[in-house]
Amino acid sequence: MSGVSASALFLVRTDWLQGCFDGGRSCFNPFENVLGSGNAGMLAVAWRAHVSTDGESSPVYANGLVFVGTVDGLLGLDPATGAIIINYPSGPVSTTPAVIRGLDPQGKVIFGTSDGVLQAVSTTGTPLWQVALGSVPASPLVIQGMGDPNSKVIAGAGNTLFAFDGNGVRLWATVLEGGDISKAAAVLIEPGDPDRVLVPAGDTLYALDAATGAVLSSTVPSGSSLGAPSIGNANILVGDQAGNLFSLDPHSGAIVASFAAGGPISGSPAIGDPNQSDPWVVLGDGGGNIYAFDTTDAFPPPIWQAALGGPVDGPPVLANGVVYVGTDLEEGDPHIFALDQASGRVLFDGLLPGGMASEPIVADGRLVITTKSGDVVAYQGPDTQPIRSGR
Repeated sequence: MSGVSASALFLVRTDWLQGCFDGGRSCFNPFENVLGSGNAGMLAVAWRAHVSTDGESSPVYANGLVFVGTVDGLLGLDPATGAIIINYPSGPVSTTPAVIRGLDPQGKVIFGTSDGVLQAVSTTGTPLWQVALGSVPASPLVIQGMGDPNSKVIAGAGNTLFAFDGNGVRLWATVLEGGDISKAAAVLIEPGDPDRVLVPAGDTLYALDAATGAVLSSTVPSGSSLGAPSIGNANILVGDQAGNLFSLDPHSGAIVASFAAGGPISGSPAIGDPNQSDPWVVLGDGGGNIYAFDTTDAFPPPIWQAALGGPVDGPPVLANGVVYVGTDLEEGDPHIFALDQASGRVLFDGLLPGGMASEPIVADGRLVITTKSGDVVAYQGPDTQPIRSGR
């Protein structure tokens, strides 16, 4: 599908509700059918909005708006024009938002601020609830139920992991040893087993019962601080600051396989569809390298590897046969890349003054990023349809 013109396709409308797309932090949008390897090389800036982002908050996309945190609060932007539709002042937003979907009542946007408060507003900008966590929150995880009361919001702050229901009522709080919780959690949902929340605290990866907060297991893969985890093909993938990628058994935490990268690993590995012919595990490191594999059970030499010229501190993103990844500031200006997922060939290379936030999003035929220099930037290809917020 990636090489077919979108003019012959119906657009698959897709929300990007939280960091790395879903609760398992796959960083993979399986529904994108406009941008692909056949037209990603023709990406061009559709709009640029200077709104005082600072690199702490990556965008999300829900209910027809792009939501992003700034130094002044939360904004909702029209995805077609970048016009500000919602402006909710809250003080500096320190996290990527997460959205509890909903139409009636409206969905809820959850985000943390630098004063240690977790907040919720509706997707129309109405304030809903606030809770003080005592420390600056990590980006929240939403575990989406069938209805609002069944949804959970998981957020770490300091050495404590908190769970709230969709109305801001605290369900549990668990203190974790090993270090501060600075990375986002992931959720592993398996039939017949309790939902497990996976979160790194310093050098230790914990698995907790999502219903009670009880610690089910903990493991210290290397003694080095861990990056954000992701769930792939029943295994847990997590990297560390020493440059090691680990595949862990989700029940015991035992190391199944490991790979030595060329630099620190901070972002989640991206995990696509293991049934596709392209390599479906993609990893970036702080040495400016990106690697592609086709298994989580063993790590032979990568199917392909590319040097991007600057640190890859955030996760890559996969959509419709394309890898989207940004480099951070080192000696020169950073870039945003689109790579062919099958071969690693560069399809698009865009200069990005100021550096980008943690991760891009790809939905509805648009690539959207936030920069440390204050901008939200949207790219689109020649086949992108003019979707508007309708507000």
